[in-house]
Amino acid sequence: MLNVTLFSGGTGINNKVPPERLRFNLESGVSAFEDAADVIVGKSGDICTIRANSEVFTGDYHSLFASPDGSEGFVAVEDSTGVSLMEVVASASGDISLRGVWSGLEAGKRVSWTYGNAGQFFYANGSAKGVISGGVRSAWPISAWENDQTTVGFEAVPDTANICYFAGRMFFTQNDNGRFLLSWTEYNHLGLYDPAISNREFESECLLMVGVADGLYVSDENNIWFLSGLNPTKFSATKVTSYPAKEFGLSCSLVNPVNFGFESSAPTPVIATENGPVLLMPGGSIINLIEKNVSIPKCKRTGALIIVDETLVIQTTEED
Repeated sequence: MLNVTLFSGGTGINNKVPPERLRFNLESGVSAFEDAADVIVGKSGDICTIRANSEVFTGDYHSLFASPDGSEGFVAVEDSTGVSLMEVVASASGDISLRGVWSGLEAGKRVSWTYGNAGQFFYANGSAKGVISGGVRSAWPISAWENDQTTVGFEAVPDTANICYFAGRMFFTQNDNGRFLLSWTEYNHLGLYDPAISNREFESECLLMVGVADGLYVSDENNIWFLSGLNPTKFSATKVTSYPAKEFGLSCSLVNPVNFGFESSAPTPVIATENGPVLLMPGGSIINLIEKNVSIPKCKRTGALIIVDETLVIQTTEED
């Protein structure tokens, strides 16, 4: 069991430059900046420690998620009985508490979250799925096809490890006897899909899906792809990187690219990859924020990926 501490009001970043890229001044004996942990480096080069933070809870926490506006959030906590889903509740005075929403999920499995319409939070972990709305958990919706003349063999959405709500459909991953599929539901029928035609095959398992204004980013185990368009039957696929995203490595909050020196101010998702954090812009344009400057270590799991002000915080778990 892992022991992960949740903090409130804190921010920090770990920066590391590969040793072979460090500059060394022979006359002064001063080396270039190599490593910093939990500090903030100002634009003028001043360094200060992590801003005031307070411990909220300590335990085996993972799978942190928040609504787009940050008004609601959830986290999974694991113990000897399995995984429980907790709502993160902030009082008017700023105190943080957790309220149990659902329990009994299988231990050892991360939870994939996505935000649907009307305040609905969908979750799945490969062996169970459901919906949370207004702090109450309910079963995944199962739609009825209204056209009784059709002979199409629609089915309910199966258990899945990764989900993403995009353009009125639920996208989800499947491993069909070694076929790695990205599948999707009917438009506005989030519990109904056609297994014969509503899927796209990838060369390896799909790790992460993120929707933007004009398409869907999908990472398999080798590359990141941009599927252009809003209708999945007409997607046009373009490979945008030759390295993958970290599974579950999606930031809990959207980013303002202006904070990183870019002109666009549109709220933008950021993901963790093996080559650093990446902004996912519309049109299949990606921006690697710190490529070749900061590397995310090989790790079993990527934990919370959060933007606080102009600081990126990535939680990782080292290999055993």
